[in-house]
Amino acid sequence: RELHEVVLEMLGELKASHTTLIERDYMQRFLVDGPKRIGVPQFGMTITRLDDEGYFVSRILPGSSSHAAGIRRGDRLISVDGRPPNPARLLPVPYEPGLGGPRSYLIPCEKATKVALEFERTPTPLGRYRLELGAHGWNETAAGLFSCKVIKRDGLSFGYVRIYHLLGFDPVFMTHDMIKNHPELDGMIIDLRGRGGMPEAAEELISYFDRSRVAKKRGQPSGAYFSKPCVALTDRGTRSVKELVAFEWRRRQIGALVGQRTRGAFLGVEVSGIRPLSDGSLLMVPSIDMRPVAGGVDIEGEGIAPDVEVKDELRYANGADPILRVGIETLQEAVLASKRRQGAWH
Repeated sequence: RELHEVVLEMLGELKASHTTLIERDYMQRFLVDGPKRIGVPQFGMTITRLDDEGYFVSRILPGSSSHAAGIRRGDRLISVDGRPPNPARLLPVPYEPGLGGPRSYLIPCEKATKVALEFERTPTPLGRYRLELGAHGWNETAAGLFSCKVIKRDGLSFGYVRIYHLLGFDPVFMTHDMIKNHPELDGMIIDLRGRGGMPEAAEELISYFDRSRVAKKRGQPSGAYFSKPCVALTDRGTRSVKELVAFEWRRRQIGALVGQRTRGAFLGVEVSGIRPLSDGSLLMVPSIDMRPVAGGVDIEGEGIAPDVEVKDELRYANGADPILRVGIETLQEAVLASKRRQGAWH
């Protein structure tokens, strides 16, 4: 692990995204097997180290064992099996040193793994709690399905779809089913927070909301599959192909982008750009210039700024999600404005 840290420091000099060293266990478990099958055991929890303040829960996968145990985003991790969290005993999430930012980790696990964890929900002794957590088979695709819901607000209905990745078309089909099965929806929230995936899946997703979409066979304007008001949510974890979705979301004037500036990780990687090293880890090197797919715009290192910026403090957040809250408020305003223009409400 010490050697890997030196390699990462060297790679950081390139100031390029998709340039990193990936631990073998992470690659196999979460990038190869994980997206394909639910049986890969995990806790469903990501821990992020914030300066010298400690390790905080930055993500809980809905439906995972961490979610069922009541662990919340923003809780501070105090100990794992009685010992303070240490990078040497945690599984690093792939990190791009050239782009900077805090480091994130997972708690290593196998199918039968159980760990004793201590957390701090508020910065007082009374805010501490302990639990024993077991791993079970789950993945981001299943978490996305678990997260799909209809949000009711002041007589309006909004569809919510959390797209954790676009490594395949499952999240796109999930979005399709939400629209098809809920014709009563007044608007849609597409949550783009998370890693990237395939450009083909991104384009299919965007086409659902593109009002200028043209039917391939007849050559006649077919309009969007969902043409009512929409918003998309972004944060610093929105990266790669998800940034193409955000870029096209704005260019095609689909709706507002709500949240934070995206990661700015917009270089492409071919399979040949992921090289196995002698210790079983992998070296990732980008080789594709993605500017042509974004009309020549250079998103690398810059990211996509939101239309509505939201401050989101992780420390002791107590499970709050201000980006989603503001996204709902923004969508409600857009729906009401649309109804007034159409004369549906006076």
